[in-house]
Amino acid sequence: MKKALLILLILLICLPVCCMAASQVLPAAVTPADVDTFDTLASVSIWANSKNAYLFLPSGWDASALKLWHTSGKDMTVNGTVTPSGSEVSCFVPGETVKVKIGNKSYNVKVMQDTGIPSVHITTASGKTTTLHKSKSNEETGRIRIIGADGELICAQDLTQIRCRGNSAFFRSPKKSYQIKLTEKQDLFGMGADKTWLLCSGFRDRSLIRNRLAMDMAQYAGVTYAPEMVFADAYVNGEYYGLFYLSEKVEIGEGRVEIDSLAKATKAVNDKPLSSYTNMGNLKKAVYGATKYYDIPNDPEDITGGYLLRREAMTGYKEHGSEYVTKRANLIEILEPKYATEKQAAYVGALMQAVENAIYADDGIDPDTGKHYSELIDVPSFVKVYTMEETLMYYNASIEDNEYFYKPADSVSTKLFAGPVWDYDACLGSYANHKKVTSITPTAIWNGKMNTQKTWYPALCKHEDFMAAVKEEWKSIFLPAMNILLGDEKDPDGVLLSIDEYTSQVSAAAAMDYIRWPALGGEDYSGVAGKRIGKTFESNITYLTNYVRERRDWLKEQWK
Repeated sequence: MKKALLILLILLICLPVCCMAASQVLPAAVTPADVDTFDTLASVSIWANSKNAYLFLPSGWDASALKLWHTSGKDMTVNGTVTPSGSEVSCFVPGETVKVKIGNKSYNVKVMQDTGIPSVHITTASGKTTTLHKSKSNEETGRIRIIGADGELICAQDLTQIRCRGNSAFFRSPKKSYQIKLTEKQDLFGMGADKTWLLCSGFRDRSLIRNRLAMDMAQYAGVTYAPEMVFADAYVNGEYYGLFYLSEKVEIGEGRVEIDSLAKATKAVNDKPLSSYTNMGNLKKAVYGATKYYDIPNDPEDITGGYLLRREAMTGYKEHGSEYVTKRANLIEILEPKYATEKQAAYVGALMQAVENAIYADDGIDPDTGKHYSELIDVPSFVKVYTMEETLMYYNASIEDNEYFYKPADSVSTKLFAGPVWDYDACLGSYANHKKVTSITPTAIWNGKMNTQKTWYPALCKHEDFMAAVKEEWKSIFLPAMNILLGDEKDPDGVLLSIDEYTSQVSAAAAMDYIRWPALGGEDYSGVAGKRIGKTFESNITYLTNYVRERRDWLKEQWK
């Protein structure tokens, strides 16, 4: 059988919503039981690979009460019984195989169903994702319905934006990540009301739980503004897309990074949209000291905050409009305000350069300002973020990207803060060797000893006061966190769970995801490292558990 999608649309009669999936073979649709026409949103199709066909059902659906629609114009039989379009069916039993015949073609359809996590159903305006997957700058409108694990309707809105996001997840994986914008703010699963949400694929992690456990650890450890996320099955235009993280976005706003928005203040003192002004500065080459900004004429009275910044790879210089390159080749992207004025970019550049100078000075003092690094940065936040990165062997920390910082207005604090943390699918041995230091080895210091002039933490770790604080943070916060992951301790607040508990939540979803995305790693997967971490979900979990245990025990000796 050729790889195909069969359009079999099924309806859970007891639900107030319907489900449908896009198809490469048959047009199909689903409607609620009391509606004659079908709704293309939140429907499920039969998906077929080269060997078998599957029906991936979301959690909360009563598989014994489904309604089948087909519009192919051909006769359809299910287990030998002629089944007209719109017929109620009860033969799709999870774990069993159903024989579906359409015209003269027969398919053995294995029925699988998730349990215990919600599902996100998105329909794009075009009914396809082809344009979205060509470029991150492409976007569409659409609709969304989010169904709870118990089948309850959580959200039903129009979407003002659907677009792809991420770097390696976009360019290197068929399982894309997405940013969506609701029409109205909504609180999803207690994560706070907002319009913008992310569906993250975590494609580099075949345990499927690293990002979630890392963000929960950040919450447990008190990393400021650590994003919240929940597991969710995603269906796009009816097609099952796999297990994702439905997540908050790292951005300035209520319930996110809660500092005043300098972008809003800048917008208020200028006549035109900030995006309409010309990008200025060194636009072509990321030379040291280069600055990019916009020729926005007016600044608000106070430009000392709030800024949301990210250390990025130098290869991304041409992608961003507001940024600064330090003397040690750290590319600092100004995420917010996205359209920074010349004075704002200069402020960021001066601050980040002073911080870098101080960190690398033997005495910790910036020779230009005369300030010690403890006067320029919020040391506890840097200690906490570094200790977390090192505890979890966070690969991205030492390859120039995905470290965040924020700066509130001076009236709140004159210091630069580390955080939030983000994108931890490449941690705990899941991905890659780098510069002869292996991030898949649990018995090594990773970010604290990288032989590079760019990352700041190796320089900070040379200061005795900083390392003393790191060791105390490890013993008081992160050692207990590792014990919780291994099931040796329990988080009384229930924020951080054990690996076994996370595994239990997603095991049914993982069985479906492994079928849907077998190309993510083939038989064994660990990126460029070639480390064999398992052919199955279960073996990946075993690898992760053993890695956490060995990492914990080794750090206990290193950071006494």
